[in-house]
Parts: sequence; C-alpha cells; structure tokens
Amino acid sequence: MVKLTVMYPNLPDTSFNMHYYLHTHMELVKSKLGNYLKGFMVEEGITGDVSPDSKPGDNKVPAPFVVIANLFFNSIEDLYQSFMPNLEVLVADCPNFTDINVKIQISRVTGFYMQSTMV
Repeated sequence: MVKLTVMYPNLPDTSFNMHYYLHTHMELVKSKLGNYLKGFMVEEGITGDVSPDSKPGDNKVPAPFVVIANLFFNSIEDLYQSFMPNLEVLVADCPNFTDINVKIQISRVTGFYMQSTMV
C-alpha cells in the first residue's frame, strides 16, 4: 500500500476552510481518482505539545500542521495513474479553501493498526 500525504503547515495569517475541504474538495478528489483511491483520512491539528506536564486542552504549542490528509492507493503506479492526470484540476480548487502552500510526501505503508473507525 502507498500513501500520499498532503500537509498544510500552520503558519501565521493563513486560512483554511475545513467544511469546504471535507464536503467539496475531498468529494472532488474521490470523483477524480475513482477506484484507484482506496481510502483517505483527514486530520485537523490540535497541538504540538506532548510534554510530560501537558494537559488536554492546554494547547500551549500550536500544531505544526493545520491539516494533514492521507490518501491510500494499492501501488505507486495507481497513485500516479490516477493523480497526475487530475493534478491541475485538484490544485485549481485549493484557493477555494486555503491560501497555504502544501508539503507532500509519498510513502510506503509498512505498518497500520486501528482498533475501530471513529468518524
């Protein structure tokens, strides 16, 4: 399994419309990538504070990323075959939900565990 990770850094004076992202952009992603896309996960940053004295809700240290999206594919070939022909239209939609320049990483998934689906 291969994962495309799209990271939106948490920078001053930037914006991100989570509702649009989840309900419009990710629907566009699903429709464009079709059956090549095996699933996705969207994470909204809460905090970067993992010190021993931190408490839930403290949020003293901002999360390094506002959002991290993970898109899963069976292979690198499937990722490229589905993503590259649609890159222009997907990127063109970005100003509708953010002004943040993304960081991207492609990874091989070598381990995965989730006890249950939460959302």
